[in-house]
Amino acid sequence: LAGITDLAGNAGVGTADSTVRYDIDTVLPSVTITLADSSLTSGETTTVSFSFNEAVNGFDASKIDLSNANGTLGPLIASADGKTWTATFTPSANVADTSNTIGVNMSGVRDQAGNSATGTITSANYTVDTRSDTTAPALIITGDSRPKITGNQLVLSFSDTGNLDADATHTPANSAFTVLVNGVANAVTNVTVGA
Repeated sequence: LAGITDLAGNAGVGTADSTVRYDIDTVLPSVTITLADSSLTSGETTTVSFSFNEAVNGFDASKIDLSNANGTLGPLIASADGKTWTATFTPSANVADTSNTIGVNMSGVRDQAGNSATGTITSANYTVDTRSDTTAPALIITGDSRPKITGNQLVLSFSDTGNLDADATHTPANSAFTVLVNGVANAVTNVTVGA
């Protein structure tokens, strides 16, 4: 107050401060979008999380960009802290894509101080492969790949038009095959699919 005088000429001394403290928030809101499963196949769904760096207002389903998602999103479920939302993502049928993303349009999404970012923030890429394999494998009966017998093992080769699944949990049961030796049924004791 030095040099400040009232109308009577009295000079002020010292410094006067405000009695109320206030905060200055210059941090813009941001969001991280994650999928619980980033490699989706036919019949699968996954949880998508939208995690903001601070509590926000103005975020709802209309702010979510699914134009490159190859799927749909269920209803948003908000956490109590105003920072995190989750929803169930269902991939579209008959898709094979490795460059999928889910985005959030940040325009109008504001933090408690009123700060708003611009542009769209996207998730990392995730894969969707929901193609149905409707082509039955074809047994090769001619050439070098025709059925072969080595000892007590019968090796059958199939065309690659319908890829066989080498996962042991998907291997056909022994009873799925009938082997006849001179017209007499011979029990199949083990089935494996080569990788």
